[in-house]
Amino acid sequence: MKCDHAGILMLRTALTILLLILAFSHIDESVARAKTEAVILKPIENGYVDSLQPKVNFAGSNLVVEYFYVRPQNRQRWALLLFDLSTIPSSIIIESAQAHLYASEVHGDLKVGAFMGSYTTWSGKDLYWTFVKDTVLEKTANNTQQITGVGWYNFDVKSHVQDSLATGKLTIVLKPDYGYEFEHAAQVTFYSNDQPLRFNTPRLEVVYSTAPTKPSKQTTDMELSVEPDRVQYGARIMVSGVLKVDGTPLKDQPISIEYYLDGAGWNTITTVETNRSGAFTFNWKPERAGDIKIRASYAGAASYSEAEHIVELQVTPVPTPTPRDESGNLVAVAIVVIVAATALIVIMARQKRRRARARAIPEGFIGHVPIGHKGLDQLLCGGLRTDYVVAVTSPSCDEVDLLTHRFLKTVLEAGNSILYITTKMDEGTEFSQKYPSGFYNVVCNPQMGAEKPGGLDTYTVEGLDSLTELNLTISKAFEVMEARALMEEAVRQKVVCIDLISDVLLQHRSSETRLWLLDFISKMKSRSVTTLAILNSQIHSKEELGSILSLFDGQIDIWEEKTTSSVQKFIQVKRMYRAEYLDKPLALRRTDLS
Repeated sequence: MKCDHAGILMLRTALTILLLILAFSHIDESVARAKTEAVILKPIENGYVDSLQPKVNFAGSNLVVEYFYVRPQNRQRWALLLFDLSTIPSSIIIESAQAHLYASEVHGDLKVGAFMGSYTTWSGKDLYWTFVKDTVLEKTANNTQQITGVGWYNFDVKSHVQDSLATGKLTIVLKPDYGYEFEHAAQVTFYSNDQPLRFNTPRLEVVYSTAPTKPSKQTTDMELSVEPDRVQYGARIMVSGVLKVDGTPLKDQPISIEYYLDGAGWNTITTVETNRSGAFTFNWKPERAGDIKIRASYAGAASYSEAEHIVELQVTPVPTPTPRDESGNLVAVAIVVIVAATALIVIMARQKRRRARARAIPEGFIGHVPIGHKGLDQLLCGGLRTDYVVAVTSPSCDEVDLLTHRFLKTVLEAGNSILYITTKMDEGTEFSQKYPSGFYNVVCNPQMGAEKPGGLDTYTVEGLDSLTELNLTISKAFEVMEARALMEEAVRQKVVCIDLISDVLLQHRSSETRLWLLDFISKMKSRSVTTLAILNSQIHSKEELGSILSLFDGQIDIWEEKTTSSVQKFIQVKRMYRAEYLDKPLALRRTDLS
């Protein structure tokens, strides 16, 4: 019995120790685990403002967001919500933050962005358009939602809440998120906080962690180049680069540019800011000759790692004349005379060519870019109007290819610069070799790889999956074109010929193509570029073509008609905005284009 009793006591003791170990291990685990909490906040102030009624106060009303821009009429209504964040500790990490709003009435599809306002001490009596329009907003929306119907919509405002913890107040501005002068009309009404018992009033849901966890930074990549990389002292160079994070461009970030020469340490040149495409560029004139290293560095941010890139530049000194004896001076004088005579002959020949060219151009043709087809240029009263963006619609045929080739050749022979944007790999080789300082080529083809198909100024894009990559490549080509004209002090018209819009329309939706094309055309006009675009009228529906043709200043159409013996192609100027032209059809023959 004593043995049994002792055994029972030992068993009880062992079980007690085991339970204590498990209890203490659970306490240690719970202490080490990060503590996560959630809070739901209602707005302490809300309302909207109206650009057409700038002195009317709409505090406490339902939240109306409207975008109406149909030239020349323009109206916008913005909704504002003010949240008190004082119940959230400042030394925490925001895990998530979402503003929930219920759309009770929707007219059309409206793209609404959640912006953070800098002014957080306002009340309902301050809600006037004249006050809100001067409130500083961030450059881009943290989150944008496409409002298409009645229901709940959630806006991700995590960074807004994190940035506002120090002040304890957050102003969220809901406004249309469209580009400048984008024609559209739509309106949405969200429920406000004017009826607290209503279940679908706006609210802000915040989840935060009290553990001092350190967020991991995203890796940034930097590309840097100089053009050209070997110059003589006194010449200018162009420095350009791109900043990306996980392949996505980083905009509005400061980039420090420095140079290193002769062991004197790094010297700051300037600080630039990346644009919406993550790109940066500037022109620089080196102050000394030698082997120079140029460094672009990014200091990083809370979420992004540091990055830098170094390239080398060779600046050669200007040759100094060596002393010569008297006979050498005579030779030098003779050389100067010969050079002067040669220069005079060249100048006289150029003047003769200019006079001949001026005689060949009829009156009224000045301010145009000829296409190179005599009959078509006469229909256009001299050619394409300078700075115009014109579309050529045509079925796939030899005539449109020959017309494109003739246009490229005519522009280059006139001493102008042209950028040819195409999917054809070998189309620009002839012009790259014959006109190395005036022809620039962007080839977008998945079969290209990293190899350049033509001359020095040929740039490649592997397919049309990313329109952002295409835009970056086009911008880089333009920067090189403009920098070279600046260094050469040459006065040239800038021209673009693009024949891949049909490929973009096939791969992307018509709405997405229209937005991309609207941005592309606005950039061309801001650079004073004359643009000719080629579209295949056979592979698109009438509605698809109509959705993008309205963006162009003019349209030239090529079609074919069957005759008794053959098929004849015709060309006609369909429209040309505020420009004189003849709208009669013209027979188009290959012999006129070869």
